[in-house]
Amino acid sequence: MTLALAWADLALLALVELTGLAAITTWGAHTVPAGPRRWAMAISISVTAMVVWALFCSPRAAVILPLPAVTAIKLAMLTAAIAGLTVTGHPRWAILLGTLALATTTIASALPVNP
Repeated sequence: MTLALAWADLALLALVELTGLAAITTWGAHTVPAGPRRWAMAISISVTAMVVWALFCSPRAAVILPLPAVTAIKLAMLTAAIAGLTVTGHPRWAILLGTLALATTTIASALPVNP
């Protein structure tokens, strides 16, 4: 696998993760009626997701966990994003996000640690 392909896959993986965060935020905003509570829910759920990701899943994570634990957290967060897209009426986007997440994660697992 060429270095350019490795970097392209990692960039796509980052885009998938950011899209997942947006999907979780959208789902959080749709769980309550319009008004200040909607904004509070959207902001709180997205901040919570960002903190969990930064603590456990980012390349420079503050808490170093074994790879299976990190994979489980990523899987749970992307599953929440896919479920959020489905619940908010975007099942095709959910399928696309799930497919891209599976493909990019599979390719990234075959890459060297630092391409």
